[in-house]
Amino acid sequence: MSMMGNLVSLPVARLKTLLEDPSGVIPFLDEEEKGAGVCHIDLDKAWHGLHFLLNGDVYTGEAPLVLTVLGGQEIGEDIGYGPACWISAEQVAAVDAALAQIPVSELRARFDGAAMDAAEIYPNIWEEEGEEGLDYILEYHADLVAFYREAAASGHAVLRFIN
Repeated sequence: MSMMGNLVSLPVARLKTLLEDPSGVIPFLDEEEKGAGVCHIDLDKAWHGLHFLLNGDVYTGEAPLVLTVLGGQEIGEDIGYGPACWISAEQVAAVDAALAQIPVSELRARFDGAAMDAAEIYPNIWEEEGEEGLDYILEYHADLVAFYREAAASGHAVLRFIN
């Protein structure tokens, strides 16, 4: 079974509703059309590689970049690989600003397939894939930067989950 990373931006009012009634998280994430202003990004299997290149660590890092892919406060029930986590609109703006400061060339320089496989960065294909693996991560990085730019511009919060 694959582990797919996902992010959903949503209006702060909708997040407040979910915080008041966390049983609504799974139905919200399962909605075909999540409503006006809600945006979803599927990071596929690149989520862990993105986190590692941004933070230099398997699961931790420093704010605000640690919040980008794996951070936040848990909300609701297990979705497959734990519950969803949320970050506030203020944190989204901080992530957006931090992402804007990291050139793609820096991420390229941080890529070390052997080190990533040794650290067990999912899906453990990085040394074998080499440049193709890096290109795979960077495709999703561009989408991630655009996602946070849009979410910050809209004043949205973000839910993240792995399923």
